[in-house]
Amino acid sequence: NGPFNIEALSLNFVGTASHAKTDCDIYLSKTNETTFLSTGDAINVDSTFVLVYSGDLNCIPGWNLFGFDTSFFYDGVGNLLITFIDYSGSYDGTNSTFSVVESDDYKTIYNYPDSYAPDPASLDTYGGYGSTGPYRPDIRLISCADLCVAPVFADSYQASYDSLSVS
Repeated sequence: NGPFNIEALSLNFVGTASHAKTDCDIYLSKTNETTFLSTGDAINVDSTFVLVYSGDLNCIPGWNLFGFDTSFFYDGVGNLLITFIDYSGSYDGTNSTFSVVESDDYKTIYNYPDSYAPDPASLDTYGGYGSTGPYRPDIRLISCADLCVAPVFADSYQASYDSLSVS
């Protein structure tokens, strides 16, 4: 629907228990690619990518919101590439489970090591386990535009067992 700034994203975590991935980065970039037929189709992180989030991905079952450290301007034209890098050096497929949406094309590519962190600048030469799939992660991109304002703390409040009044 035209250009906008992306300030956060939300992931639908379908694991059965809370899960934390430490030391993760999320990059956004525009791309001309539309499908990924092999792990060699991975796009290396370069100067056209914007590091929008760096930190932990602490998830509970359901939708989890991750506010960006830096917003990303998307001009509303073409495809958007979201790259997640997990530097923890450990993969647990039973806990790292996010909702996906089936697709007619191969929209997702993933590679993961069991013992070392990947190099974002050489994702296309990764030698570990990887695959592509006819699905895409169920991700919501969040744009606040002028609607989001910083919260203001209440001057006073009155609480009872069934209500709260804040001014």
